[in-house]
Amino acid sequence: PRTGNYDVYMWWYAGSNRCNNVFVRIVGQDDDTVFISQQGSGSAWHFLGTFPFDEGSSGYVGLHDQTATDGSVVIADAVMWIYAGALEVSEKILQNDRLKILAYPNPFNSSCTIVISENGRAEIYDLRGNLVWESSSNSYRSEQLVSADNLSGEMKKIIWHPDNIPSGIYLVRTVSDGTTVSKRIIYVK
Repeated sequence: PRTGNYDVYMWWYAGSNRCNNVFVRIVGQDDDTVFISQQGSGSAWHFLGTFPFDEGSSGYVGLHDQTATDGSVVIADAVMWIYAGALEVSEKILQNDRLKILAYPNPFNSSCTIVISENGRAEIYDLRGNLVWESSSNSYRSEQLVSADNLSGEMKKIIWHPDNIPSGIYLVRTVSDGTTVSKRIIYVK
């Protein structure tokens, strides 16, 4: 939709006959090539890198079986582009200064600390919109916080340990008094 940098991901289903050296061509403002292994992985979004694209439909991601050995299969089910630049705001949006999210480390691999407003609740969704986790009253502790991210006052500190979910991008959402705030987090096993 706009010129800028995009995080590019590819999805494929796992299989024992997959190629371990797949040629992937990423054509945007540049013509880049990456090689990926599809052996032992699949059924998840795989990050290929961040690449510059022009507005419109001239850019693409393609793959080729030229590096496949006899009997190995090259497969791709979907490609996803996520705009990685700053979004322009055409209108002034009123924000609830007390409703914020802090998540660290991000990306993470075994646990992610999520800090939200005391009166909010945390929910985590996958990119398909499926709820994968939500906070309960015993999943956090309240504490007085003051930080560089303008989080202050009584806040909930939650440590999330993903269980039986694939690597990928997830959305942390907090809702309070009819206001919703979301933050993207990346889980890497």
